[in-house]
This record gives sequence, structure tokens and C-alpha cells, in this order.
Amino acid sequence: MTSSLLPLELRIRILETQLFGVPSSLLPDPDSPSPTSTSARTTPAITHRIRNVEQCLHQLGESSDGVKRLLEGYEQYLPLLTIPTASGPLPNPPFATPTSTLSSSEQANQTLTPTPIHESSLLPDSVKLAMVLEAASDIRGAERDLREIEILKSQQVEGSGELERESLLLRFRVILSAGR
Repeated sequence: MTSSLLPLELRIRILETQLFGVPSSLLPDPDSPSPTSTSARTTPAITHRIRNVEQCLHQLGESSDGVKRLLEGYEQYLPLLTIPTASGPLPNPPFATPTSTLSSSEQANQTLTPTPIHESSLLPDSVKLAMVLEAASDIRGAERDLREIEILKSQQVEGSGELERESLLLRFRVILSAGR
């Protein structure tokens, strides 16, 4: 191990020990001849494990034609790899630039822009209908309340809840002036 990696390796080992505890392979064994022997250290370092994972993934990519094709055409398959409700192609608004005048990279950026998720698009129609039927009485009550509000507005009775406050405000001003 090079001298520049040794401090990093020691810090990572300390963090691993604090998070996961001391591995049993590093605890002193009463049968072992010396606690500092190199045979006691059987757990590979995290940097070695990361390097091994990278090598395995690289070998997998090189050996499998399917994985190689997937990695080569990753941009092409990106819409298939993402969750359909989280992102997807945006519909072309009437003021948008025609796609024929855009370069291929601009078209890719335009089609991969995340679209907002609407709750109504996530639910099937039968569930929406059931929700409306369950809320029918609440909807009727809200409509009745809105009609009453419109009637009160037409009779210019708006703000009638302020009447009590106005009479108290007058008394408050009288008390305030008396207190000065």
C-alpha cells in the first residue's frame, strides 16, 4: 500500500470499527501465537473491497454482450430505466421550438425533462369514482354553503362577523385614551 493511501485506510478502519464494531477476525485469539501477526488480519480493507467490486463490474461489462449493449446505448434506454411517473417526455406546447430545428442533444434534453406528477394520473378511474361517491355528501354540503355565501353577498351582509369587533374597538379606544 502506498504511503498516501495509508492515512486514508487507517481513518476508514477507525470509522468501520466505530460503526460496525471490531470484526472477530481482528480480536485477539487465545490460541494464536501473536496478536500482531498478519494472519489475524483476514478481513480485507474497504478500499480493497471497493476495488474488487469495480473489477467484477468491469469484467461483467466486458463478458456480457447484453450488458455491453445496454451501457453503449444507455441514453437510448434511459426512459425504460426510469420510473414512468417521475419523469418522461414532455408534450410539445404550441410555443415550443419544432423538434426538426433542434439538434439531437437538445431533443434528448427536451424529452428527458421531468414532468410534474399529478395524483389523478396515478389512480384508475374506478378508484376516482369511488372517492367522488364517498365524498358526495361533503361536496353537496360545500355547494350549499357556497350558495348561502353568495346569497349573503348579494344582500350585502358581507363581513357581519366584524360587527362585534367594531363595537369592542370603540370601547378599546375609549379605554386607551382614558389611560393616557
